[in-house]
Amino acid sequence: MIHTLFYDDPSVLTCILLVVTMLLFVRIGISMAERKRRKNYIKGEDGFGPIEASLLGLVAFLIGFTFSMALSRYEARREVMISECNMIGTAILRTDLYPDSLKQLFRADFKDYVNSRIAYYECGSNNTEIQNSLKQCSEISSRIWKRALAFSSKLNSPFVISNQMIPALNQMIDIVTTRDDEMNFHIPDSIIVFLFILCLVGSFVIGYSMHRSKLDWLILVSFCLMISISFYMILDLDKPTMGLIHLNDPQQKMIELLHLFDK
Repeated sequence: MIHTLFYDDPSVLTCILLVVTMLLFVRIGISMAERKRRKNYIKGEDGFGPIEASLLGLVAFLIGFTFSMALSRYEARREVMISECNMIGTAILRTDLYPDSLKQLFRADFKDYVNSRIAYYECGSNNTEIQNSLKQCSEISSRIWKRALAFSSKLNSPFVISNQMIPALNQMIDIVTTRDDEMNFHIPDSIIVFLFILCLVGSFVIGYSMHRSKLDWLILVSFCLMISISFYMILDLDKPTMGLIHLNDPQQKMIELLHLFDK
């Protein structure tokens, strides 16, 4: 599991920090504007000019772009989990092609394998538990693979059985690496940091462009909260095993694979 600056910290704390600092930068902007007004450095009416409007538009654009990036990663993780469930289910069903004595050994190993993949999701962000789960998964899949190869190398063994099982095992083993890579693939910290700084700059511009007599702190606080909530959604989508947004639905499909062993 690759840990990054924003991945390690709880999303809620990061967004609380963002709200507080945005309000602080609004206040700083107001103070600087008032100081210059008293020195007659600023003339004309208050309000957003083209430069200020462009900067706030840039904030909105980057939030939308980053949200889209986080959502695409969330969907990719969901799809790879569903694909893994399908591949494991296919391999389990193909154990029916083997003689009963060998079939029972396969199914016992596959049951352990499914439980190890369930445990992988439940590890969350605990790197030690993740590595232990991956190691256990690798040991079980290696045992299944060796058993399938041993059967295929026997004289007079039906070729069609091995021809069905071995490709299914290949796909099942390979997708573990794909899924682990998807879980580690996050929005680069540089983009999140840039977005964070841009939100603060936007808050400063809002404060700087407003006259003290026209201040509406309810609007300002609402603006900061909405930006912070959007920021939270981006972070939560990017680490779906740690927050309110999760992947429990595809994980439930993995749990349902255990019903195949009741037959």
